[in-house]
Amino acid sequence: MLYNVDDGHRDVIFDHFQGVKLDVIEEGTHFMISWLHRPIIFDIRTRPRSVPSITDIKERAAQFGLLLDDISTTHLSFKPEFTSAVEFKQVVHHDVEKQRFLVEKMEQSRQANVIAAEDDVRAADLIGKALDEADDDLIELRRIEAAEGIANQLSKSRNIVYLPHGPQMLLNITGAMQ
Repeated sequence: MLYNVDDGHRDVIFDHFQGVKLDVIEEGTHFMISWLHRPIIFDIRTRPRSVPSITDIKERAAQFGLLLDDISTTHLSFKPEFTSAVEFKQVVHHDVEKQRFLVEKMEQSRQANVIAAEDDVRAADLIGKALDEADDDLIELRRIEAAEGIANQLSKSRNIVYLPHGPQMLLNITGAMQ
């Protein structure tokens, strides 16, 4: 008769005349005599075990002659005092980071204000220099622009039929041009 030993399993044979045989049967399909042999199949897959421990687990296992290669800690619990201390530390750390951010933000704002003020001073200096170099020419240009705007408004008005011509018209523009 044929029987299978699945992955992760091993088998020993019980013989009705000799008892348990010393051979360990690996995975695969095997032959047996049904009235003489009976297979005993064992699951040899490793499974996680939950072992509550306060001390080092490897040391405790070594006391019993066990060698542990890999340990996975899946659940840890701490005393309430420790947990609250950790939470308090995290809150304080968050507050410190927030304050550091606010200080950096204020410093950048201050630097931006200083730069803007320096630019305003430069602009005022440039305008002052331009006015000094232009002398009365700039004032005269502004007077001409104002007169042109007034003439434009008067030409669109219904109450004015014509614009008089002469030295008194529009702040004596023709006199100033001579």
